[in-house]
Amino acid sequence: MPPRIELLGPQPALPNQVSGVIATLDGMTLTLRRRDGTLAFIEFLAAAKSPDFPPIGSGKSITAIGTTDAQGILHAKIIIRTTAAKAFWPNDQ
Repeated sequence: MPPRIELLGPQPALPNQVSGVIATLDGMTLTLRRRDGTLAFIEFLAAAKSPDFPPIGSGKSITAIGTTDAQGILHAKIIIRTTAAKAFWPNDQ
């Protein structure tokens, strides 16, 4: 029988990700229209500090990865440009 492993302390939150087309851009926040037509609200201050941060703007397709707060806002640590073809977007999590 393998040894039992016990986790100590709180575990980090699993990242969330959402893909879509940027509908609005205001400072360090954006509204993303997802494949099902619903809107996601993204704050991307941390992602914008990355040297790999892509140029973004209204109408561009992206995937944002981060954690979602109690108000439903995704705080993105990573933003990746993606294809405009929705069929190739990764699944939202």
